[in-house]
Amino acid sequence: MVDVQKLKQMYDAGGLDSLLADPKLKLNVNHIKDEINQADPNQQKALKDFLRSLLDEMDAKVEELTAQMTDQKQVIERGKQNSDACLAYLNTPRGDKKE
Repeated sequence: MVDVQKLKQMYDAGGLDSLLADPKLKLNVNHIKDEINQADPNQQKALKDFLRSLLDEMDAKVEELTAQMTDQKQVIERGKQNSDACLAYLNTPRGDKKE
């Protein structure tokens, strides 16, 4: 049986990043999936609550990373626009031609 308390302690101690970095996370979630129907009602509730909290945290992290990537994309696009404007300016004829 997966020890939900141990998972919660690990999660609380290191946060979501630590939990997601744990190579055993997939194995633990698979154990939960396999054992949830055989667990007693209290254990089922604890397992479901843990999975819901993990999912909520992961959703929040995805939203945070999406916002960061959107900001980065906008910065890159502004940089490209500025670069294109500079190149266009440098490539325009200026009345300083020598005859």
